[in-house]
Amino acid sequence: MILEVDTGAIRDIAAALNAARKRDPSIEILATLERKVLHEIQRKSNSLELEQHEAQALRNVLQRRAYDQRNTSEGTDYADLAERISRDLDAEEPPLITTEAGEQ
Repeated sequence: MILEVDTGAIRDIAAALNAARKRDPSIEILATLERKVLHEIQRKSNSLELEQHEAQALRNVLQRRAYDQRNTSEGTDYADLAERISRDLDAEEPPLITTEAGEQ
């Protein structure tokens, strides 16, 4: 899955992952996600490419962060990001259209 993000959203994701890693540093997928996010921040990218299990983990982290920050605008931002990921995870991928070589 490719998650399109702006600068603020990717920084929110980094903050949520940092908080989750502080809570439980032994979860390896959090370290992997944090490395990916920091790499994309350095590249000033506007997207984040995630495997399905990474997207699920990130959604869970964002939901937890939204709960921790409830009743604040930041909490709403985290909840919105988590909801976007949930919708993308639930959406069926469009069928691939293939053509034979030489067909147009």
